[in-house]
Amino acid sequence: MKKSLLKHKESITDENGCFRGNPNEMVLPDEYGKEQRKTPAMLYDGIEKTWNEIQESECKYKPHIYSFKHIASSQTACVNLFIPILTNANADEILRKSGVAPKDFDRIDKDSLYRGFQFEFGVGKLLEKNSGVVTDADVAIAYINKNEEKCLWLIEHKLTEKDFTHCGGYRSDSKKKNDNPEYKENCKKCSMDEILDNPSLCYYHAVSKYRYWDIMKECGGDVFFSGVYDGEGCPFRGGMNQLWRNQLLAMVLEKTPNDYGYRQVCFSVVRHPDNPSLEKTIENYKKLTNHSPKFTAFTSMDLIRSAQDVADLKDWISWYKKVYCITKD
Repeated sequence: MKKSLLKHKESITDENGCFRGNPNEMVLPDEYGKEQRKTPAMLYDGIEKTWNEIQESECKYKPHIYSFKHIASSQTACVNLFIPILTNANADEILRKSGVAPKDFDRIDKDSLYRGFQFEFGVGKLLEKNSGVVTDADVAIAYINKNEEKCLWLIEHKLTEKDFTHCGGYRSDSKKKNDNPEYKENCKKCSMDEILDNPSLCYYHAVSKYRYWDIMKECGGDVFFSGVYDGEGCPFRGGMNQLWRNQLLAMVLEKTPNDYGYRQVCFSVVRHPDNPSLEKTIENYKKLTNHSPKFTAFTSMDLIRSAQDVADLKDWISWYKKVYCITKD
């Protein structure tokens, strides 16, 4: 993929930018940053108008720091993947045909969010109170199910990433944890059931005051995550942490339909078809959830394949596959 991204970069500029103070061929110069440009240089031309409309609406999202400048920005690639499909007149059929939509999917709820979808979807401090941290989904799709009920589909998008985000409480230096290094040891030795019984064993709960373990109890997490885990300690200290937090967001939204209006909320991961690095974490997560249908994983090619017969998407498909080096059909 790197070669195809660099080839596309040549159509933008032949100059390099800097990443963490060092010249980097994968980064565009400062003149392409979000402070200087209205739209990302890597944005597909055919969706620029829609992107501007989104950013002027109540559903605007905050671009990541390198979403304008890094040519392998997962956030911009996500936008390039979903806007053409979700705004197409055949969007409902494309999603149904793809086989990756929730089983009860009937049609996009175009009266919700921005024409039925929103990037960087989160709900305030639902999971992380008193914090600058907010768990959100890369894209959320509001839909009507076969029983005419309002539902939501949360999706995490990955491009070149080697794994999902790990637990910050486990990963960071224990010296920063109020001089309580025992939290890191708890991550290694305490099982999920032990932490559920005593959430204060977790740094996130005891010090950061995040609500992850409260939501686990309130929303039936002990049942949902009752499958197989082959490791020791907390299963959510590694790459499954990000999947867990997104699933908790889905669970709490579904648990409070009177507050948010969603009868069912599902969560999926979409990855590049030539990036197998995430498969181990995804498979381990599926085992932990007993292969729940409320979590699924698919590739960007699954969506593209179901759209390839739509005439007005052919130019976009050709562009997307070329830029992001999708060679598998």
